Amino acid sequence: YKNFTNFITAYSHSKLLKLNFSIVAVGGGEFSSAEILELENLGISDKVTQLNVNDVQLAMYYRNAACLVYPSLYEGFGLPIIEAMKLSCPVFCSNTSSMIEIADNNAFLFDPYEIDSFLSVFIFLYFSFVGIL
Repeated sequence: YKNFTNFITAYSHSKLLKLNFSIVAVGGGEFSSAEILELENLGISDKVTQLNVNDVQLAMYYRNAACLVYPSLYEGFGLPIIEAMKLSCPVFCSNTSSMIEIADNNAFLFDPYEIDSFLSVFIFLYFSFVGIL
């Protein structure tokens, strides 16, 4: 339900994103062999890192990230969205479930089922990041 597969698939379709951003997946344990194979098949295994961090380290990642991507299909609450916003980390999240209410007007929303929706939001991130928008 965290929808990692759709997210990395969308990312892998954009040369612009692959050239300018890496993915740091925090928590959730080590990648499974199936996830590692999927990253290799998409050609992005060198662009994705998985980390387990403590709260201090997590705050540092939020403060230094280009954004938090939260592609979950449903959430009971979505605490990472609030944590990221509190630390001034831009939030890009699914337009489903409780995430719409949590993010309110403070996040960039996308359809977690549609690769093109992911890409349009992430391309916006790129142009915002380089200062064109």
